[in-house]
Amino acid sequence: MKSFRRQLSESYILGIAILTLGASLLTAWQATTEIRRHIESQAVKLVRQLADDSAVALLTESYENAQDATRATLSFPNVRYVSIVDAKGGILFEAGEAPSIRDLVGTRLVDSQATKVLETEDFMYFAAPVVVEEAMSSLDDIQSEMAVSRRIGNVYLAITTEPLTHMQRRTFTNNVLVSLAIASALLVALLLLARRMTTPLTELSEMMRYGRREPERLSPEGEAPAEIDIIAEAYHSMLAQIDDRDRQLREYAEHLEEVVQSRTRELVAARDDALAANRAKSAFLANVSHELRTPLQAIIGYGKLLEQTAADRTTLTRTRSIASSAEHLLVLIDSLLDLSKIEAEHPQVRETSFDLPALVTSVRGTVELLLKDNNTLEVALSPELQSMRSDETRLRQVLLNLLGNANKFTANGRITLTVEPVAEKGGWLRFIVRDTGRGIAPQDQQRIFEKFYQAPDVVKGHYGGTGIGLALTRSICELLGGTISVESELGQGAVFTVELPGLVTQSTAVARPRRQGAQRILLAEDDKLLCELLAEILQLAGHTPQTVSDGQEALRALLDESADWQVAILDHRMPSLTGLEIIQQYFRAQQNPIPIIVLTADISEATRREFEAYDVILLTKPLQPDELLSVIDSLSAPNSD
Repeated sequence: MKSFRRQLSESYILGIAILTLGASLLTAWQATTEIRRHIESQAVKLVRQLADDSAVALLTESYENAQDATRATLSFPNVRYVSIVDAKGGILFEAGEAPSIRDLVGTRLVDSQATKVLETEDFMYFAAPVVVEEAMSSLDDIQSEMAVSRRIGNVYLAITTEPLTHMQRRTFTNNVLVSLAIASALLVALLLLARRMTTPLTELSEMMRYGRREPERLSPEGEAPAEIDIIAEAYHSMLAQIDDRDRQLREYAEHLEEVVQSRTRELVAARDDALAANRAKSAFLANVSHELRTPLQAIIGYGKLLEQTAADRTTLTRTRSIASSAEHLLVLIDSLLDLSKIEAEHPQVRETSFDLPALVTSVRGTVELLLKDNNTLEVALSPELQSMRSDETRLRQVLLNLLGNANKFTANGRITLTVEPVAEKGGWLRFIVRDTGRGIAPQDQQRIFEKFYQAPDVVKGHYGGTGIGLALTRSICELLGGTISVESELGQGAVFTVELPGLVTQSTAVARPRRQGAQRILLAEDDKLLCELLAEILQLAGHTPQTVSDGQEALRALLDESADWQVAILDHRMPSLTGLEIIQQYFRAQQNPIPIIVLTADISEATRREFEAYDVILLTKPLQPDELLSVIDSLSAPNSD
């Protein structure tokens, strides 16, 4: 990098060089212009004198007279050519070493006075008319006479430009030499001034270069401008700050490893605490789910039994109210647990291929049991839709939530579920839930998907709910890679549209063989009330259940080949052995295990993954009696005989 002094010196040199050259060129041009003007003026006078001297020669057409007239002109310095031309354009006399005027411009007469007519690289040509005056009598008065000018020819003169060129060069050279002399003196003065101005800066830069190693050189030698002293003082202060920070960095580096280890231990402890808290939360959710769902199963089950044995209409109405309240409580519990689980655990989608018409039929059957206020449910399923690949459980939950809301906000109306392919999206399905209920205000149509939000008129209308159903539904739709939207007008009902991806294919599944008639069933349930309820439901359906309340007893009964079990129903959580431990030991001992249904109140993804390795059916408590009986019928294999 160039120093400031060098940059300043180069700037001075360049500026003076440009100034010198420009001044020399300008001065030479002005001098040359003046010289040219003087030469041309002298040449005009000379050609005009030649014209006057050539009049006699043209009148007499005498070559000797023309030669005499031009002899004096040719003797002038720089004159290289003369010629005399008569009025007809003929050359009377021509002499000189320059090219003939006839070859350059011809010999036409000159209309004006003496002037320059041509300039070449080596010569300048001048011309003048030859005029004589003649006396002429007037027509009015013969006695009077007047003078009349008559042009009788032209004269031409050529002078060389060599002296002019030589003078231009000499003038330019002299100007350059004089300018260089002046510029050199000026440059020396400027360089001395620049050196004086930049010396303090140079000393300061050297001082800053060696200041780290030689602090005693932090002050420039000799007198320096006040600004340099200020810069030196600031630099000294900066060095002190840098030294102080270097010391702090060294001290920090010495303790850095200890700090890192301490922070690492804190982070590990925080991670362990977070993992422990997460495990405790998961266990708490599982326990809460189990403790709430198990008694709800008994309430719902006995309610269904009472409906079948009700003696009068009042008893039937009250029984249905109990069942409806239990169903409402179950939906609330499921929504709270599912929403917290989705937000906290970010569960993965459990994709399986399932029978879509069967799913729609199952949802329809569940919703029809909950219809109120003379509502009706209609289902339209495109006939080409047979199979879908998605998370069946979560899709069922979405449809139940939307149809349940439609039933809640509709009275004496119609609810419609339409399932159709999305024409503009290959491999996508559209689920449309319409109702003829109260509708949704425009300002609430986006907020209804927010957690715990309820429209003001919903609160005033005492429709119940917590405001988490639609928030959960949207979370599930996004989890499945789809979308949900709503269209509605107050008083005109609402339309909820769900679009989900899924591989739609023609169903090729072979139906399981079904066994008609009574089945011999092993029922393992540690809750006495629920065990009695399930046994009674099975007996009313014509099956033969045998109950056990302990995990060890259930395993021994399963391994007893003489019992000839056709279906086993196991509770997930039992004393001594859990349902999973029973299945693990049973599948290791049996080559051809019987169909097994597992009842669980734990809806977590971890529980689902535990049972995925085994060919069992996982049902969530509480369940409808018809659902349990339908599963038993579909899983029962024919007798070996």
